Amino acid sequence: MDDREQRIDRRSWLGRMGALAAGTAGFVVALGARQRLGLVTAARAQPAGAQAYRVNLGFVSAYIVARGDTAVIIDSGVAGSAGRIDEVLRASGVQWEAVQAVVLTHHHPDHQGSAADLFFYAPLAELYTGEADVEQIDRSRLNRPVLTARAGDLVHGLRVVPSPGHTIGHISLLDEESGTLFVGDALVNFNNTLAVPPQNTADMAMANATVRQLGALSFERAMFGHGDPIEGGAAAAFAALGASLP
Repeated sequence: MDDREQRIDRRSWLGRMGALAAGTAGFVVALGARQRLGLVTAARAQPAGAQAYRVNLGFVSAYIVARGDTAVIIDSGVAGSAGRIDEVLRASGVQWEAVQAVVLTHHHPDHQGSAADLFFYAPLAELYTGEADVEQIDRSRLNRPVLTARAGDLVHGLRVVPSPGHTIGHISLLDEESGTLFVGDALVNFNNTLAVPPQNTADMAMANATVRQLGALSFERAMFGHGDPIEGGAAAAFAALGASLP
């Protein structure tokens, strides 16, 4: 175990002031019982491992990934989204004391907008993003360092996968246990149609190459910053799109 993983593990131990509600086997994108919130989308049970909850913020989504007695929040939505993330987290039975990290897939304001507010709820959590995006994170209210998530790092069970193009430092996160990839804005999925988002993408050639790279990985499901999840055959769908791109 390298120094980085040791630091993450130590952080997990320090943050265990409370436990998650008793976990159940299976990976779910969200709980149908929470539909009254209007924030969580129901989905069928998934393979054993972590539990993931999609926080549907309208045009963008954040995710809560709970594993054992730790949890990670992926992206934070636009400014003002922390309260909705809090609602979904509590409705899911996850305690804020379990949140060990907030990982930003990239620096755009619809993904980092509420990051500082999340640390009001989870003061011991660490903040990670890709190396080339670190300097683009707004530190004015953070009161903590922005840590670099490098290729292959494990952040509480989530493998860091560089996926540059939309931003140069864009990262995705792979839950190898359940075969689920959180892709941020590397791709979007609207009306069951995968695409590389042309809006606000820094380097389209790099973004197209990222689709091919992701399609070569082993995963079944994909969760997007924009658009609906793919529940099966996601890697094959990515590979097919990648083969059609210039």
